Amino acid sequence: MNTNAENHTMISNIVTVGASTKNGLLPFDIWSMVIDQLWGKAREYKEDSKGGETMWVQDPLFQTWLRELRTVSKYFNKKITTLVYEKVVFTNDKLVRYDPMSLQEKFKADTIQYAKHSSFAPHLEESYMTEVIDVISKGKHVVEVQWNIGIQHTDVSLMCIQASLHAFLKRTVRCEVRSRRFSLVPGGQDYDNHQVRFIATDLSGKLMKRKTLYQDSRKLEDPPQLGLDSSVFDPLAIAPVLKLHIWCVWMMPIFITSHACPIFRQLPAVSKLNLKNYHWDHTAENYGQIWDFSDLQDLCLHGIVLTKFFLTVSLEALAKLRRLRLTAANYPTLFGNNLNDLQAAIRKLLGEYKQLEKLKLRVKRWQEIFPPLLICEFGQSLVYLSLRGWSYAGVHLSLQELRRIRTACTNLHTLGVDLPKLKDTHEHFLQNIGRFDTATTIYLYVVGGFEANGVEAGSTDPDYDQAMVLLPYLKSCKYGNSLQCWQVEAEGCWQVQRDGQYLEKRGYWLGERCFTCNVNLKGDTYTTGSKRIDEFIDHEEHPSDDDSDDEVPGEGQDDEDLSDDGTDLEATDIVEGGAAGVETTAELGGN
Repeated sequence: MNTNAENHTMISNIVTVGASTKNGLLPFDIWSMVIDQLWGKAREYKEDSKGGETMWVQDPLFQTWLRELRTVSKYFNKKITTLVYEKVVFTNDKLVRYDPMSLQEKFKADTIQYAKHSSFAPHLEESYMTEVIDVISKGKHVVEVQWNIGIQHTDVSLMCIQASLHAFLKRTVRCEVRSRRFSLVPGGQDYDNHQVRFIATDLSGKLMKRKTLYQDSRKLEDPPQLGLDSSVFDPLAIAPVLKLHIWCVWMMPIFITSHACPIFRQLPAVSKLNLKNYHWDHTAENYGQIWDFSDLQDLCLHGIVLTKFFLTVSLEALAKLRRLRLTAANYPTLFGNNLNDLQAAIRKLLGEYKQLEKLKLRVKRWQEIFPPLLICEFGQSLVYLSLRGWSYAGVHLSLQELRRIRTACTNLHTLGVDLPKLKDTHEHFLQNIGRFDTATTIYLYVVGGFEANGVEAGSTDPDYDQAMVLLPYLKSCKYGNSLQCWQVEAEGCWQVQRDGQYLEKRGYWLGERCFTCNVNLKGDTYTTGSKRIDEFIDHEEHPSDDDSDDEVPGEGQDDEDLSDDGTDLEATDIVEGGAAGVETTAELGGN
């Protein structure tokens, strides 16, 4: 018997027993344990094959089972109502079924009281949509709203989204707009399966990960206060700090214009802005009608044409900017056709406001917009610096450039740089990295198949073994503050064959691997990250692989490190302070 049938039988038995005895044969706390067990079985958690993120999936029959259980007794009804209404899906049929003119009052009241996740398709009747928006907007615990729109909903969709989105973004609410074969631009091209996600978070950033949304939902108790507290709830209250993340996700490589993002009124002042694949087509004259950057301190741009952004936004609007993160693998996507204009705009901006604390670049040929001499101008204000190209597409920092940055930026606590490809240059390069005496966290960025001295031929996992050579050598070179976290990040990794060659075939892609050393509060060093592979891949034993297409992931893959808030790898269990380093004469590899 499958799980669904088993659960349905258990539910039926409980309902039968409850109906025959009114209050049930067992004490209510026992019934609660049974229901809690069913609750766990009715939900399954699975790992996303791409991102490794835990996603939540609900059995489609679960709502029906819960409604049946509510008939057992008034006690069951009281407890289970919160579960029944945790996720409310509004459909055209439901609107008509409850009442041709209005939502059923009890349904409306329970939705406002209990719903945390709402999903609906706009109805053709404006009166219905007005009431749905009103109900969801008043929700005391709502943390997620999703619109499912179709080509027949053009006018109604724009109306309802415009009417509600602005209020939602003032609260801690995740909003998603999903459409199929639909263009939000009047007269525009129809696109397949595109989504626009608006995620407004508070200081805790609770809404950034789906697993956070659902981690407490198994318990048979009142829903956790993930949204605003019901006792002080005000649907128009403005959060003191707004962190706004906008993702434009598509199945086809087409930019969605900013008109597709249904923001038609000016947003509250944004403290943190994360734009991913957002087509910035505003002008210097009209961007202020939507965006208020007067409090902007943290800016992350992923896949944005920087020329358009930085030539549009005024210098005065970015006066409070303290943290800047940029990522793009496609050179034209980043710079457009006006590299000289972009260089001038960046120089003017950063020349005017030399208070940047964090600069994180994951950009091909980043030196063309942020030359090392310009980075040096940040001086003592800069505490976090990460300079990463794509697969050695750019030129790594020279020893002279490293020395200049070290001399100018004397307060760096975190440093990340590309490791030179030639292994004969590693020794002097790492010795210079070690002389950043204030740094306690260092990242070395490499590409799978990199080489380091001291690794014997015939290794089943050269990437791992070479990282284990680099990490202790880097520590031995460190002056000043002791390292608390140091890491080798290798992208583009493959499994290795017995002959030492990497098998760049479908099925043997390892992606990005991290090898990390940390120091805990006791001062002990421990290694974490990717595990060592202890066996070769004998390609001759898998002849079918020769017939498959080579699959080498492109450089344009999302940089998850920059897409999500708070995913920067930082030292764990950091020890305050640190003893001064001692000069060493150790040689890399020690042969």
